[in-house]
Amino acid sequence: MRRALWVGLIAAPLAWSLQELLGYGLSARACGAAPGVGVAELIVAVGAVLVAGTGLVVSRGAWRRVGGDGLESEPGRASVRAGTDRFLALAGMLVSVIFLFGIVMNLAGYFLVPGCTAPM
Repeated sequence: MRRALWVGLIAAPLAWSLQELLGYGLSARACGAAPGVGVAELIVAVGAVLVAGTGLVVSRGAWRRVGGDGLESEPGRASVRAGTDRFLALAGMLVSVIFLFGIVMNLAGYFLVPGCTAPM
């Protein structure tokens, strides 16, 4: 259970960080390099969306398991531990949504911002 809480909490920020780092390095080489670099940027971005989405799904599942929806699935647990688990699961969902939004906005930039142009 703790592993799911941590995965849900750090998957999306880690995916966003890797997308930023790899995307920055790839985009710096996109104008003068091989044409496949743009495709690699999209693959990195889509992979980041998948990882962040997985974090959201894992957090949602953990939240349901710890009774975040009002259904106590494990009635024998200590209330402090259950409250901590609920908080971590909810925080994982919120963090995942926020970073998923950032990843999607970065992905939208690949389609909305013009690529390399000839210098004037």
